[in-house]
Amino acid sequence: MGQSPAIQPLALAHPADCLYGATKEEGGGLMPHKVPTFRPPGAVAARQAAVRQYERGKDRQADKDFYKSKPWLRLRDLKRQRNPLCEDCLAEGRTVLMAEVHHIKSRKTHPELALDLENLRSLCSSCHSRYATFGRSA
Repeated sequence: MGQSPAIQPLALAHPADCLYGATKEEGGGLMPHKVPTFRPPGAVAARQAAVRQYERGKDRQADKDFYKSKPWLRLRDLKRQRNPLCEDCLAEGRTVLMAEVHHIKSRKTHPELALDLENLRSLCSSCHSRYATFGRSA
């Protein structure tokens, strides 16, 4: 009986090739990292128009004015000095620096609490985006 040829290891052109298959020269091809999102014609333009309209609105201008006001900036800095860590992460045993100061009760529904230190929470960006996205209360 003859000897079988030695099996040669596959030479990969890029480390990601081992995750997605053979190189293009070998008849394979890299799979895309993300499936393209379907957007109907005009959807992007409509979304951009809605954002522009929101940014020009009276409510948005009132928000910008409030968050640039000296009383808010002083209170925010005080909260940052007293609680430099994310309060939600700290409750779960993680140590993460805070990035945002969040109103526990919405400033729009409770304007009398807008400058109340007890109505504020120090949050990291990740935790703050969960509150902003899902509207949950602290």
